[in-house]
Amino acid sequence: MWILGVAVAVVVALLVVMYVQGSRAIAARETAWADAARELGLRLERSADSEFSLSGHLAGLPVRVSEPGAATFQQIPAEAVCTEVEVGPLPWLPPETQVVRPRPGEARDGGPDRVESGDYLFDRVVHVRGPRTALLPMLGPDGRRALLVGLDEGDLQLCSGRLRMRKKGFLVTSGALVRFVRRVMAVVDGLDPKGQSPAERLARTVLHDRMEGAPRVAVAELARNYPQHPATRALVEKLAAQERLSRRILALDLLDEAGIPLAERIYLDPDGNLHTRSRAFRFLEAHGRDVPRSLAGRLSVAEEDDEAGRLSRATTDGGLSMDGER
Repeated sequence: MWILGVAVAVVVALLVVMYVQGSRAIAARETAWADAARELGLRLERSADSEFSLSGHLAGLPVRVSEPGAATFQQIPAEAVCTEVEVGPLPWLPPETQVVRPRPGEARDGGPDRVESGDYLFDRVVHVRGPRTALLPMLGPDGRRALLVGLDEGDLQLCSGRLRMRKKGFLVTSGALVRFVRRVMAVVDGLDPKGQSPAERLARTVLHDRMEGAPRVAVAELARNYPQHPATRALVEKLAAQERLSRRILALDLLDEAGIPLAERIYLDPDGNLHTRSRAFRFLEAHGRDVPRSLAGRLSVAEEDDEAGRLSRATTDGGLSMDGER
């Protein structure tokens, strides 16, 4: 009998220790969340089962931070739970937007609604789906960088017009909570158009994106949907004044007959290469202009092969910078 009594006493003692430890852990979490709420300017809420959450607005956007409750906190390991930050609804994000990191072996095309930025390295590791006219302007250098940072930080989801980020494990200090929320808001900031129109954002990509494919994709989108937009016309002037031929040549996709003088200058430029000369040749030919016979021999390969003068697939797939290209 005395053995049973000792066993009961041990069990009771263990339960008391677990209760005390659990109470202290909950109190420490509440202190951390309260400190984070004050630093971020959010409201601290606590449910009946001791689930903590923060809510309010940051940068004018609704924000909610949540974590599993106290019962869950005591019963399952930290790696099985997560802290979640939800921002939105975001007025500039289409509700049908989806951003995912493809699984190994998943097809590259990713479906008919896949939006590719032209940056091969980014498009290979991030699949963006949704309305192209709304999402392609978002995939400039700032937007791509923000999405990569978010995907490296945690489980990033863009859905129903909101951005959600989940990080495995409990964040038990106010500093960790604040840093996580601010990183999420930095991702939102990188995607935010900040009042710029789609044409303005695409033009910015053309001028400032260092990856070879993205400016070409942006130019094609401008030519297709915004050929007469003021941002497009201003972009044409800036491209035509660029020193590098590889930048000037982009203006031809945004011009009709008005681009003939520019095409002639590019064609006759002594620093031109096969790509720039063949592109100028095709533009002049399409607009009924005769190519100077003295230079026709230099384009014989380009005239015979539609693929001549283009960047090789290996170069394109490598996502190389245009810095050294003429």
